Amino acid sequence: MYSFLIRKASSAQPLYTPYMENDQIYTTDDLTELATKYKDIIALYPTGQVKVIQELEPSILVEITDN
Repeated sequence: MYSFLIRKASSAQPLYTPYMENDQIYTTDDLTELATKYKDIIALYPTGQVKVIQELEPSILVEITDN
């Protein structure tokens, strides 16, 4: 799953917030859709303020042993 982070221009430190659309964080699995949305976003924000991120699903393995 892919989404965007937008850097706040008014911040002295690089603080990023998720790109929101219709009051929800925008996400997609389609790279063609992602590229189209990226073009739309960089029309609103400079490219230095936009990051494309990929959300990863971690696996956590737990092993309990009796010593």
